[in-house]
Amino acid sequence: MRAPDPAAVPGGPPPLRVGTAAFLDHLDAWLASRGELELPADRSGVVVVDMVHGFIDEGPLASPRVLALVPGVADLVRGFAAAGGRWLCVCEDAHPPDAPEFQAFPAHCLDGTRSSRSVPAIQAAATSAGLDTTWIRKPTLAPQDAGLLGWARAAATALGPERALVVAGAVTDLCCYQAAMGLRLWANRPAIAHELGPLRVVVGLDAVATYDLAPEAARAAGALPHDGDLHHAVFAHHLALNGVEVVARVRFT
Repeated sequence: MRAPDPAAVPGGPPPLRVGTAAFLDHLDAWLASRGELELPADRSGVVVVDMVHGFIDEGPLASPRVLALVPGVADLVRGFAAAGGRWLCVCEDAHPPDAPEFQAFPAHCLDGTRSSRSVPAIQAAATSAGLDTTWIRKPTLAPQDAGLLGWARAAATALGPERALVVAGAVTDLCCYQAAMGLRLWANRPAIAHELGPLRVVVGLDAVATYDLAPEAARAAGALPHDGDLHHAVFAHHLALNGVEVVARVRFT
C-alpha cells in the first residue's frame, strides 16, 4: 500500500520542498559564502579518506563524482608536502567478507582486493618527499575506530599550538563526515582539550564529494535514493554546526 502524500493528510506537515524552502535558500547562500583558508603546513595534518578504487572506478559503489575528486585531492596532498607538511593519514575502506555494513550497502572494498586500495594518483601523492604517511585500513566506515584518533593525538602533540587537521576525500556525508566529526568530538572531550589544547578540524568543499543515486535508478537497484547535491550541502552544514571549519578550499603555506 502506498503511503499517503503528507500534504494531503489533514493537519500533516507540508511537503519538504515547501517547508524547507527558506533553509535551502540559506544553504545555497552559505555554500557560496565559503572562502579560501590558508594554513601553515608545518602546523597542519591532512586526513585523506577512501580515495579507493571501490568508490572511484570499480564495484557497485563507484561514483563519477568521486572520480572527479581525484586530481583535487592529489593536488591538496602534493601542495601540503611542497609547503613542508609532514603529517598525512590515508584511510582506506577494507571490509571482511561478512561485514555487518553489507546489510546497508552492497559488498564493496573487500580487504585484500584492489578495490580497497587508494588509486595510483593518491598513492603517488601520499609518497611525496617529506611526508610521514600513516595508512589506516578500516573495516567499517568510521576511521576513528581503526586508529585515526591515535594518529591525531601523535600529530597534535608534534604540531604544537594553533594546529589544524584537514579532512578530504569520499564521501561528504558518510566516511568524511565520520572522520571529521570523530576528530571534532574527540578534541571536544574535556580531558583531551585540557591535555592537548585547541585543535582545529577543517574541511575544504573542493576536496570532498558524495555520490548521486536518482529515485528511478535507486528503485531499479533496490536501494535508497541519494541526492548528491543535497546530502553534500546538508552534511557540510552539519559539520559547521558542530564546530568543524567548512571552507571553499584549503591552501598550505
